[in-house]
Amino acid sequence: MFDAMDLAVGQIMQQYGQDGFICSTQEGVYDEETSTVIKTELKIPCRLVVMDYMLKRDGNTVQYESLISQANKKIYVLPVIKDQRPEEITLKPEKDYIEDCNGLVYRVLSFKTVNPTGANPYVYIMYCKK
Repeated sequence: MFDAMDLAVGQIMQQYGQDGFICSTQEGVYDEETSTVIKTELKIPCRLVVMDYMLKRDGNTVQYESLISQANKKIYVLPVIKDQRPEEITLKPEKDYIEDCNGLVYRVLSFKTVNPTGANPYVYIMYCKK
């Protein structure tokens, strides 16, 4: 059953996916000479599918008790493989973002991991805002 799910995710990513980046803002380093904090970004290449966020309920434009609205995007990201194992992704909502192959930037509002077996994640689902 889980092999079929893995195969389906792979086929969707192959047909509709695009290359992009997971951009994570790292802790800044204080520069004493300029009295500023220099932030660094970690850009991780990935494969992703960008879709419009659709609500199941007609008439509602906001998911209750969240910042997610109908104008936002739902982005599916394949796990990044490093040393033949999926790399653990930890994102900071409102700080980190996704960049697609066209250079469009989507700020991450929330994300979840689809991992039914508990071993390796199949896909990350992220709710993002342009």
